[in-house]
Amino acid sequence: MKILVLSNSEWDDGNSFGSTFSNILSFESSNHIANIYCRNGTPYTTTCGHFLSMGEKNLLRFAFKKEDFPEKTNRHDYENNHASTSYSQKIKNFAKNHRWLIFFWMRELLWLVTPWKKSESLKHYVTTFAPDIIFLPIYSFSYINKLACHLSKSYNIPMVGYVSDDEYSYNPYKKSLFYKFNKYYQRKWIKRAIDECHILYTISDLQKKEYEIIFGKKCKVLTKGASFLTKPPYQSHQPIRLTYIGNIGTGRWRSLALLAEAINSINEKKIVITLNIYTGTPYTKEMLTAFDKSGVRAHPHINSNKIKEEVDKSDILIHVESFNAVDMFAVHQSFSTKIVDYVASGKCLLGIGPYSVASIALLKDNDLALTCTNSEDILPCLQIFLNDSSILKQYSDKAWSKGQQLFDIRKIHSELEEDFKHVIACK
Repeated sequence: MKILVLSNSEWDDGNSFGSTFSNILSFESSNHIANIYCRNGTPYTTTCGHFLSMGEKNLLRFAFKKEDFPEKTNRHDYENNHASTSYSQKIKNFAKNHRWLIFFWMRELLWLVTPWKKSESLKHYVTTFAPDIIFLPIYSFSYINKLACHLSKSYNIPMVGYVSDDEYSYNPYKKSLFYKFNKYYQRKWIKRAIDECHILYTISDLQKKEYEIIFGKKCKVLTKGASFLTKPPYQSHQPIRLTYIGNIGTGRWRSLALLAEAINSINEKKIVITLNIYTGTPYTKEMLTAFDKSGVRAHPHINSNKIKEEVDKSDILIHVESFNAVDMFAVHQSFSTKIVDYVASGKCLLGIGPYSVASIALLKDNDLALTCTNSEDILPCLQIFLNDSSILKQYSDKAWSKGQQLFDIRKIHSELEEDFKHVIACK
């Protein structure tokens, strides 16, 4: 089975996108996977071996110098290839922090004026690989959805889509005409891509229900999976070690700040509980001030190998969502893939955030974690752990048992493989 994956960023097993799609697409018959991506980075993965880069620099070269899009190979030295110059990193951090629409429209306009459909390199890449199916992660980037529709129709390749964030709904808290025009344009191409898909996968049950109503299309829930064959041995530490790993944007850092404040009050006389935060989100001065508390440390991003070390050293793994209404709307359908890794680690989980957000609801409804659905619950919740350390192992065992039912990778692979075979057969 040959699968063509379209993506905005390069396939990198060291980030959330790369690790997730390597996880769900590595079933036995998916022995040939290719990737067309719309950035200028170099891939780092063992799952996929064929790449075509259609990033901004390559679009400019194609438009003005008539240099066609280059095929890429995997890099092998992870650490060296992840090193960035301070200048380029500052640019990335600025864009991440501000996320001005002008940056996104500059890229959209570049795709609009570049005659990329005439690329011989793109045509050769697709016809030579001859994919049986296109797997499209659906985001708000209109150019990827245009590319997907073009390839599916021009080369008669059936397509399935995967939505992990609600990119379609209008945000009622954003009133500007520029936002509404931008969202209207994005929605048009999101809908066209979804209409082209034979199956639409969603990240959560809540998203499944809402999107089936919006698009009139039967959806299926698809998440990252893990192996639950052998439960890792349980170990406890003193002080109790809490760890958060992942994005702290969309207001998540404010929930972590509430946790840090609660920890600070507990550690007034003696440090009995610690919190380590690891994120690729650029820290602002406000964030660093909020995290400057007794027993709390803020760290930069760490790679997948280091993540496993930190998880193994932890007693409690944290998942947070924002209590702010604007942020809640942005992520209310979302499910964090790291929850699967947390459950499979055999650790106790602590969820902090409103019940209206899909990830918190899943943790609470399935008793996967001790959950704080109000900010006032955080300090009492920590006191529970301190007063009865056996709670840690109890929640570790419950999460592992329920995780076997929800996230077993063998079951996920089996169902996905059958879906793909059915779509290909109906071509």
